[in-house]
Amino acid sequence: MNHALDYHAIRSEAGVYARGTRIVELTGRDRQRLLEHVVARSTEYSQPGTVLDSLVLDDDGRPIDLILVVTDEHRVILLSDEAPSAGVLGELESIASDLGLQDVGITHRPDLSAVAVEGPLAWKVVGPLLDEDVAGLLLGEWRTAAIPGSQARAVIARTGTTAEYGYVVVAELAPEELASWIGGLAEAVGGRLVDQSAVVRARMEVDHPLLAGQFDGISVREAGAGWLAGAGRSDSYRGRTDDEGELSRRLTAVVSDDDLHPGGEVRAGDVVVGRIQVVAPRAGQATVFALALLNRPFDVPGLVLDCGAEIRTVARPAVEPQSWVTPIS
Repeated sequence: MNHALDYHAIRSEAGVYARGTRIVELTGRDRQRLLEHVVARSTEYSQPGTVLDSLVLDDDGRPIDLILVVTDEHRVILLSDEAPSAGVLGELESIASDLGLQDVGITHRPDLSAVAVEGPLAWKVVGPLLDEDVAGLLLGEWRTAAIPGSQARAVIARTGTTAEYGYVVVAELAPEELASWIGGLAEAVGGRLVDQSAVVRARMEVDHPLLAGQFDGISVREAGAGWLAGAGRSDSYRGRTDDEGELSRRLTAVVSDDDLHPGGEVRAGDVVVGRIQVVAPRAGQATVFALALLNRPFDVPGLVLDCGAEIRTVARPAVEPQSWVTPIS
């Protein structure tokens, strides 16, 4: 696996990778009540044909899952990338029972698999599959598409995690068959199947939450993920916590030419001002990228600090996504 080529595909062409270790379908009149309780972002006004990403919190307000919600007229599809033994989708039956919900169907769908394609040319990968102009599929929407050689239809949702054009394809195909199909379409535009290390690096660069490590020992707000954790909701939901008031520290992106390690002390001169929280895979890049938990007023871009190696605080996005200047045509 060439991590540098994988990262290049995401930032310059189209990178394809597996999504959805577990997929669940909700039906019944009480499905919305279950969804509103479990999903931190509000789904109250989610209309058929829309999608959203949201964190899921435990009862203490700690993130335990990040799911994609696909809303249809008579069902909702929930897609989680967490291991089947983790995350929230295995708890839904007990949660519904605790809430006293009688009319909700919870169907685990191992027959469904999903892949994502992200990059400035991702639209060229999924465009030929749609029955309409790909430019008409807006961010946060989904459409159905034909599966070659099958009467089944795939769901193509426009969403992303890397600040590049992004789409998720959900279909009744074996995971390797779906990855091979969409990966072949990506190769036609110079893209490829990519490893998770490149995906993680690309996500961290643009402030997309990372469950592994980012939230260890800190709050959702300190981690800068309130936008995916129900910020602005006035109703009750699982894991809701009261406003913490003014923050004294928060995660800040840093880069270095040298290796960094989680837990490493960050100093400004002789004063300890924070620690390294999580380090991104290098993914064949010249610099190391990490998130540091820094005390104020050191949580701003443009500073040079020390962690046994020189580190520089940077703003996110820490890259200039080509998709921002590449039109869908």
